[in-house]
Amino acid sequence: PLPHPVERALWQDFKTAIDAVFKQKELAVKDRNAQLSAGQKAREALIAQLHALGPDTPVTDIKRIVAEVTAEWRKSGDVAKDKSARLEAKYREAQDAVRQLLAGSAQRKWQSVCDALVTKMTICKELETADNATESAIAEITSRWTTLSASVSPWDQVLQSRFDRGTQQHNDGTQMASGGRKANAESFDDLLLKLELALGIASPASAEGARRTLKLLAMKNALEGRKSVAPTPPDLAKLCNDAFGWANITTDQSARLDAVISALRLAGPERLRNQA
Repeated sequence: PLPHPVERALWQDFKTAIDAVFKQKELAVKDRNAQLSAGQKAREALIAQLHALGPDTPVTDIKRIVAEVTAEWRKSGDVAKDKSARLEAKYREAQDAVRQLLAGSAQRKWQSVCDALVTKMTICKELETADNATESAIAEITSRWTTLSASVSPWDQVLQSRFDRGTQQHNDGTQMASGGRKANAESFDDLLLKLELALGIASPASAEGARRTLKLLAMKNALEGRKSVAPTPPDLAKLCNDAFGWANITTDQSARLDAVISALRLAGPERLRNQA
């Protein structure tokens, strides 16, 4: 036992020390909670950045933002254990949405390329069939063509050559010639048949015999290729380039070419790069 004043003084010193310890602990907990809260807010902001991307966002911006968000996510700090799994799930969902957005953007771009192709071929056909067109009519056709100059496609060069050839022949007063760059080497029906086979679409009944012959020839070449060098698959991009540059085709041929373009729409740009 101690005298009461001494005991009270010692208890006060002890309580002050204990309170200091608990105060430090409380501050440490608050600091840790603040860090966890900051990490949570940072991750929520990064997820919001991904959700803010939309169909009108340029692809280059989407890829840049995704790269930045990915880097910041790793540095965003810890979050509370009961919040971590939920935030990770939301982050993965946002990433999946961006991947779908990029895929959709590529598809929309490809559809735009195909639309421009159809429009340019329509203008070329109009120019090729306008035998007695006036200068003002040719000028109007040229004006419509110029509005499409900003579009970019794998066939711009051959279509421009076809358009220039048609314009020049009108200026010279000569009749449009049939065919394209390979007019003397291959018929347009042969080109269409090869395109139909390459894209796996039907040929008209009148071409079935030629189609069977071409298939048998391909099988023969494949069998012979096993003995030496593997046969080269058809170059779809080159076949399309040759076909789209062809002038003055018949109505039936035009219908077959429309089916080829429709198949290209569905196949996507990867089909031109992957020939297998």
